Amino acid sequence: MTKREIVEANHLELELEALRERVEELTRAASQHEQTADALRISEEVFRQIFEDGPIGMHLVTPTFHLLKVNTALCDMLGYTRKELLGRPLADIIHEADRRPARELARQMRGGERDGFKIERRYVRKDGEIIWTQLTATIIHDKNGDALYGIGVVENINDQKRVDEEKQELAAQLRHSQKMEAIGRLAGGIAHDFNNLLTVILGNAAVLQQSSKKDTHRIGEIMKAGERAASLTRQLLTFSRKDVNNPEVLDPNQVVGHMETTLRGLVGERVVLELSLDPDVGRIRVDASQLEQVILNLALNARDAMSDRGCLSVETATTILPSESSVQRGGRYVLLTFRDDGRGMSLATLEHVYEPFFTTKPPGRGTGLGLATVYAIVTQAKGHIEIESQLDTGTTVRVYFPATDDVATPNDTPPVAAEYSGDELILVREDDDPVRTITAQILRSAGYEVLEAESASAALELLSASRRPVDLLISDVVMPDMNGRDLAERLTHEQPAMRILFISGYTSQILDGQGVREEDPELLPKPFSPADLTKRVREILDKKAPK
Repeated sequence: MTKREIVEANHLELELEALRERVEELTRAASQHEQTADALRISEEVFRQIFEDGPIGMHLVTPTFHLLKVNTALCDMLGYTRKELLGRPLADIIHEADRRPARELARQMRGGERDGFKIERRYVRKDGEIIWTQLTATIIHDKNGDALYGIGVVENINDQKRVDEEKQELAAQLRHSQKMEAIGRLAGGIAHDFNNLLTVILGNAAVLQQSSKKDTHRIGEIMKAGERAASLTRQLLTFSRKDVNNPEVLDPNQVVGHMETTLRGLVGERVVLELSLDPDVGRIRVDASQLEQVILNLALNARDAMSDRGCLSVETATTILPSESSVQRGGRYVLLTFRDDGRGMSLATLEHVYEPFFTTKPPGRGTGLGLATVYAIVTQAKGHIEIESQLDTGTTVRVYFPATDDVATPNDTPPVAAEYSGDELILVREDDDPVRTITAQILRSAGYEVLEAESASAALELLSASRRPVDLLISDVVMPDMNGRDLAERLTHEQPAMRILFISGYTSQILDGQGVREEDPELLPKPFSPADLTKRVREILDKKAPK
């Protein structure tokens, strides 16, 4: 070969080598492209499967927040078909209360102020049901930073919200019960001293009323004020469940009938009172004075709701409530219904009606204890209360008491005043001087001989020095030196025929710790009137002497 041919051959070989390298480079590039395409297809398939078949709702939205893509889980959650959702503004399925914050978040994402968020949001199903969700959203940008679309993951948290709401409700109930307990402690703490004062006020006023013919009106006003103060104390103790409670079997028709005159005077001439009493109504077991409180408080509320004129109807009936009713237990109940056509109450007011000291009445017109007291009395008797009311349409209150087959307690004719008197020897042991003085004065005016002792040691000395046996010991329960129960046991050990009457202004919880129970027939709660005292004394003295 010539030199030229050799040069051309070498040049050709170099070109062939370069061509081979180019072919290999193209082959490698093609292979890499195919791998990238395969990876992209795999990625798209994975995303499609996650999006379409995932158990949690998902949606893709355009930069204007119109639904671009939705998965099956979201359609099932909201009750729509895919066709019904695609292309719609996202705001269409968001609860109206959440739309403004949703628009603000959308603005921030479009403006690049944030790339995503996690928030609780309410969606509205096709049937109108509200679904609480936890929405996790992010924005997808192109290489220039412009928003392409947003993707949202929508998790149904309805059950969690329901649990949270129940926890909040339980927490609110706990706070309410703690508030009730605090008020109850306050009421119980002041009850003793307050009841002692009222015993002195009412006792002296009653003595003055019997002995004086002057200023009887003013004395009567003093007694009314004292009785209202005593009623206020009882209401405080009732809703805190610290009141002395003496349930008995009652005919509700008889109680309402006996109160008819009082109720007509209470509601006034401009309000029509209609009584509809079922003659076959059942009997109930409840404290008589507390039942009267229920009736009076509900009648007062109705009267105040009818400021000018109106109609109040009071009805009694027997009803059967199923076990699945809102009442604690199903069964036979006596229903007392109070219906007025007054101004009614709003839903916001109805949420607070049982709270103590909550009132819609003007200052000076109410204590806010009426319905709180009614609620406490009814629930204490294992009953139930329901209130229906709307503004300008009146109010209906339904009170359910469990019916009983027991025979109603007979209403004995009160004995005449002379039957309250006697000549027995009574020992009064009370450390509060005014209470002891007025108690002794009332008993002496009824004919009894009275010994007064301010302490247990003084009582023992009087017993030892007495020329005749003591027929009755009247003792306060809680005393600084020796409680009433211990003193009674010591004195009756020396004089077994002695009868016992305890008096106290303390609550049942404190009395239980002193060995005296609220249902004890030998307990006379303070404040008491002269008639209450002399009647109870006569009843105890007339009992058969203990052996």
